[in-house]
Amino acid sequence: MRRVNPGIKTLLLAGSLLALILIIACGGAATAPAPESDSSAAPSGAAAGAQPAATAAPSGSSAQAQPAATAAPAQPAAPSGRPTEAANPTPTVEPVEVQAPETDWVHQGKHGRTMKWVARNNPGFWDVHYGASLTTTLTPSGPRFNQLVEYNPVNPEEIIGDLAESWDVSEDGTVYTFYLADARWTDGQPVTASDIVYSLDRITLPDAFRGRTNSLRDFYEHKTAEVIDDRTVRVPIKFPAATFMVNLASDYMKMYPEHVAGPLTQEDVNCCPENMIGSGPFIFKDGSWQKQEAYEYVRNDDYFKAPRPYFDGFKVFLIQDVARAIATLKVGQADGTYYPVLATYTEFVEQLEHDTDGRMRALFMENVQRAGLNYNWLVEPYDDPRVRTALWLVIDQEELVEKILRGNGTVGTHFHVGFAPNESVEALYELPGYRRDADGSKSQADLDEAKRLLAEAGYPDGFSGTITTILTGCTATSAQWVSQVWKNELNLEMEIESSDVATLYSKWRSNDYEVIISCGSGIILPDPSDILNQWYGMDTMRNSGNWTTTEFDRLKVAQAKELDPDKREQLFTEMVDLLRAEVPHFMPTGWIHAGGTLDYRVRNYHVPRTIQMIHKLDHMWWDENAEKPPIGTGYQP
Repeated sequence: MRRVNPGIKTLLLAGSLLALILIIACGGAATAPAPESDSSAAPSGAAAGAQPAATAAPSGSSAQAQPAATAAPAQPAAPSGRPTEAANPTPTVEPVEVQAPETDWVHQGKHGRTMKWVARNNPGFWDVHYGASLTTTLTPSGPRFNQLVEYNPVNPEEIIGDLAESWDVSEDGTVYTFYLADARWTDGQPVTASDIVYSLDRITLPDAFRGRTNSLRDFYEHKTAEVIDDRTVRVPIKFPAATFMVNLASDYMKMYPEHVAGPLTQEDVNCCPENMIGSGPFIFKDGSWQKQEAYEYVRNDDYFKAPRPYFDGFKVFLIQDVARAIATLKVGQADGTYYPVLATYTEFVEQLEHDTDGRMRALFMENVQRAGLNYNWLVEPYDDPRVRTALWLVIDQEELVEKILRGNGTVGTHFHVGFAPNESVEALYELPGYRRDADGSKSQADLDEAKRLLAEAGYPDGFSGTITTILTGCTATSAQWVSQVWKNELNLEMEIESSDVATLYSKWRSNDYEVIISCGSGIILPDPSDILNQWYGMDTMRNSGNWTTTEFDRLKVAQAKELDPDKREQLFTEMVDLLRAEVPHFMPTGWIHAGGTLDYRVRNYHVPRTIQMIHKLDHMWWDENAEKPPIGTGYQP
C-alpha cells in the first residue's frame, strides 16, 4: 500500500482523465487534530478512472482548501430551447502542493440566529439510504448526518474528508483504508469503524430498495469491509475506479449509528424522524414535524467540526404554492429557499431580487434536472417500443421548453448535454424527434412516423390511459400540455392523476402507474454515470421495472472500469445509440434549470455543480453587517 501525502488535493474539473489509477490522494494526515480544518485533501471519484499524478507532496506538508470558489456564470440557454454545449463533465485530478494548515473561512464564521427557510414539498421518506428525492428525503433528513467524504462546501470542485480525516489506497487501487475523526453521535456514543461497516452494508443490503445510493453496489461488495480498530476501516472495491469516490462523496451516502439504526425496521426509519440520530451539525427537534406545515432543527453543540455549525438552528416552512412562498420571502418572513429550489421559472427569483431592493438574491443552477416520459414498460400498451417511440416523437421539445418551462431549460438528451458526440448540438437536430422543418416547426415527418408506428402496434385510432403527475409546478403543466399534444396528434384520451410528491414516488416505486411525466428529477453527480445509477440501475425508483438489455449491461460495466477518457466517451456514445434503438422506459424531453434565493446576509454559500450536493448547512452563517451587492448581480458568497 502506498500512502499519499496530504499535500495532494483532488480537484473535480472538466477535462480528460489520467490513464491509470495508481495513487489516490489522501484526505489529510492521519494524526491531524484540528476538526475545524477543511484542509484535508481527498481522492477524486470523477468519471471512471481519475488519478493524481504519481508525484506526491513533500512529507509533512498540509493541504489548504482552495479560496472560496465563485460559481461560474451560467451559460444562457440557446434560442428556442436548443441545448448549449456542456464541458465534458468527466473530471480530472491534479496534485497541488500547498503549505497552509488551516482554512481561513472556518474562523470567519459568525455564530447565532435561527434561520427560517421556505421549501416546496412535504417530507416523504426520512431514510436517506432509501429515499429518492432531494426535497422529500435529503433536505429534510440530511443535516443530522455525515458521510465518510464530502464535496468541499466552499470549493465544490473537490472532495475532502468528512468523518474520514484521512485515507490511503492500495497500489492496485482496489483497497481503501479510512482513518476516522474523533466524532460522536448525538447520544454521546463515539462514531466507530463498526458504524461505518454497518452503514456500507446497510446501503448495499441485497434486495433492499435504495433510491439514490444504489450506485455503491457497483463498487462495493456487501459484507466485505473490515474493522481494523475503532477508528480504522478497510474497504475493498471490485475494481480500480475513480467513480467510487465521486459516489461515496454523495450527500446520500450517510453514515448511521449501528446501535440506533440496527434494531429499526425500514418503516421505523422512514416514518418517524425521532427514531434516528446522527453525528451531523444539526439535531432534529422532536415533535417539530407538522405535515404540510414545518419541521425544525437545532444546533449540535458537540459537533466534531467546531466551531461549526454557525446557525443556532433552522425552521423549514412547507409552502407548495409558489406565489405564497414568494410573498413570504418578499415580506421578510423567511431568509431564503431551502437551497436553490423554489421554482423552475428563474424569472421569479430575478424579480424577487428587484422587488426586495436586493435583500433577496437570485440563485441559478443550469441544466441540473431532467424532464421526460417515464413508461411502465411492463404493462400494455407501453410494453411495445413502437408505442413508446410514437408518444415521444410527437413531443415538440422546443415548444415545451419555451411555453411550459418559459425558456428555463434546453431540449432533452440521454446524458449530459454535449457529453456524447452523437448528442452534440450539431448532431441532435439531424435526429428523429428533434428535427425541424424549414419554417422552424416540428418535423412533419416525425409526426407522420409516430402515427404509422401507433397504427402498426395496433392502435390506429389511439387509446385511453392515465398520466400520473405531481399537483403543482411545471410537472402539472407539462402533464396537461403533453396530454393535449397526444390527443391532437394521436387521438389519445389520457386522464391526469395528480398527487403529492411522496404519493407519486410510492406509486412509481411499486410500478403502480402507466406514464409519469417528470419535470425536475435532480442530478446528484457531475458525471453521466449518475444517470446510469439513477435511471438504469436495478431496483431503483426511476427504473422500478428493471429495464435493461444484455448489451446495455455490458456497456455500463465497461464504462465504470474504463480509465481512458476518450474510450469511456465512446462507450457512452454506444449507449446513446442503443437507447435510441431499444427505446427504454425513460425518454428525455428536456434539461431544466433551477432557481432559488437567499438573503444577502447569508454568507459562504457556494453554488455547486448539481442540485443534490452540499446540504448540511454547517459552513454558512448570518452576517448582519454584510455589504449588499448591486441589484442584478445575484447571490455573492
